[in-house]
Amino acid sequence: MLRDLVGELCFSVLGGAPGEALVLDFGKRQPRALRLANRQLSFAQRTFEGTAGILVDCGWALDGPNGRVVTHLESTLKEGPSPLVVLEGDKVAKVSLPAPGLDPLLVFRSGHTLRIWAHRVDPQGREDNWAVWSERGTLTVGPGGRLSGPPEQKPGDDGDLVTVWRARWRAAGRAVPEEE
Repeated sequence: MLRDLVGELCFSVLGGAPGEALVLDFGKRQPRALRLANRQLSFAQRTFEGTAGILVDCGWALDGPNGRVVTHLESTLKEGPSPLVVLEGDKVAKVSLPAPGLDPLLVFRSGHTLRIWAHRVDPQGREDNWAVWSERGTLTVGPGGRLSGPPEQKPGDDGDLVTVWRARWRAAGRAVPEEE
């Protein structure tokens, strides 16, 4: 599902301040089920969400063509626009999930790269690291690399990320987390 973001335009970036989740909306704008009340957001951000997107509730960093722009440890709420707004209006050029940590990279056409690292590793933990959604469903990476995907996608389907990563972990001799 992460590959569903390739070629999609990011039209909204929400959050990203220390202790806040970061949400990027992509694809077609669709009305939110419930309009957001936060007046600091634009009308479009309060009213619409993307048909695809990613929610990041773990460590992340945004790199630009000339170096690091901002990280999850720095405030994006300083005077002036958030440094993350450079992603709005930009398209995803490529994505990758380097082994073994399920830490995605989203490379944008402008040369910016969003690096995400799933730092929650306690398999008994309840907080997820990140999730990506598209019209095909949602894939979530929880603590300890616990994966959960859409029920309509069967393990073994072409492009099924859960199956791909389990096979890679087995090949590397790693313990394979069970799907919930």
